[in-house]
Amino acid sequence: MLPAYSASKAALNVFVLCLREQLRNSSVKVIELSPPPVQNQGRQLGMPVDKFCDAAFDGLLSGSDQIVIGSVGPAHHFHDIVDKRREAFENLAKMMRERR
Repeated sequence: MLPAYSASKAALNVFVLCLREQLRNSSVKVIELSPPPVQNQGRQLGMPVDKFCDAAFDGLLSGSDQIVIGSVGPAHHFHDIVDKRREAFENLAKMMRERR
């Protein structure tokens, strides 16, 4: 299950980065919301749904275009990885734009 879950999260993240890049000169703001496992009727593992909704709403109110709720380890390590991956993508996109 972990390979499929991880691959789908990574694919969605890169899709959002590409979409954001493609729409960078438009009035569209692409917001990525990355949820943790959330409790539901069939599963009690994860963050309670009310806490998730509060955190998601706070993230949307912050104006950020990348909202990460919860992490698999210490939050600062996780956010550092996310930020570095985004920076690398943005640098690659810039290089590709300049080659046109």
